Amino acid sequence: MLLTTFSRSPAQWEHVLCAAEESKAVYKPAACSDGRHILKETRTGSEKTTILHRREVDGTPTVFISVRGSRSITDWMVNSNFELAPAEELGNGMTCHTGFLSVARTMESRVFDAVNDIHSPTEAPINIVFTGHSAGAAVAQILFGFVHGRNTRLSALKGDRTVSCITFGGPPITSSPIVAPASSLFLSFANEGDPVILAQPSYIQTLWKVYAIAPASLELPVSQYIWSGRCIILRDVAPDESDKIDIKPFEVQLEILRNILFGNPIMHSMTLYLERILLQRELNY
Repeated sequence: MLLTTFSRSPAQWEHVLCAAEESKAVYKPAACSDGRHILKETRTGSEKTTILHRREVDGTPTVFISVRGSRSITDWMVNSNFELAPAEELGNGMTCHTGFLSVARTMESRVFDAVNDIHSPTEAPINIVFTGHSAGAAVAQILFGFVHGRNTRLSALKGDRTVSCITFGGPPITSSPIVAPASSLFLSFANEGDPVILAQPSYIQTLWKVYAIAPASLELPVSQYIWSGRCIILRDVAPDESDKIDIKPFEVQLEILRNILFGNPIMHSMTLYLERILLQRELNY
């Protein structure tokens, strides 16, 4: 796999760490301390539990909007709604995973109102970061796309703010990458081996074939969905004979992701993502 070393400033790693902390915290909203604004999920799965938390990052007030990943049967029903649907809010000709798009559209107004509850439009501008893990990452990316899209309520959040998106272990969800301005930090982190980051119908079928019959040769399926943002692989570069783990971040091009197969579900844990991000932040501080 052709990789480029990924390097960020200490302040940007601080943003990434805060995003990882919020992406893990949203799985247990009842344990969250005061200061977090919680939007509860609906029984039908039409909206996911989302937490908004205002934090100081590098001296700048920042609202982190974290969307929870899958926890219930209704969540998995949304995940399995793989059909592509028109998503003109994200750009001309754009299509998107139907299930996640429907959830993002339903949540849009509540998220917009919650941001304004936390921070009045008359106050000094703040930064906003959308984040999430797994299916939560997918919905967070679409909401982020709405901010930079057209004819959406969330587009009113732009103004003088910097709106970014930092996600972990999210699947590809659109027919072409979601576009973001250069001023935004748009990062998609993935542990090497995490099967969810490549999940789509043909890929899942191929992965089951590998598990079931372990064929001697295998033709990888054509990708229907594309990753968005700068794709950062967290990879263990320690020698095979070493007992130690040496995690390094690398940026990988989209075309390379079309030609690999990941199948280690242990790599999908948000706890593992947080541990690895914390290590990178410490190494770069």
